[in-house]
Amino acid sequence: MLAGNNMGNVGFVEIYASHNKIIDEKSLNKKYPKEEAKAALLSRIQRLTKLILVSTKNTIPGLDEIPSHQRYHSVGEDDII
Repeated sequence: MLAGNNMGNVGFVEIYASHNKIIDEKSLNKKYPKEEAKAALLSRIQRLTKLILVSTKNTIPGLDEIPSHQRYHSVGEDDII
């Protein structure tokens, strides 16, 4: 009879541990997508900022005569809003 009780306790401990693991995973799932989204947004802002700077430089008269070693950024699908 004691062996049966121990088996019940083991089952409860396993269920409780599984429950805690699920809660931990939910917390991580909420945290990391926010960080990934934030990083993706910052990357997009940087690309668009570079594009704006290049576009602005090309529209200012007289700047075409100044040599530049800056790489031009082309518009890709990721840059289109």
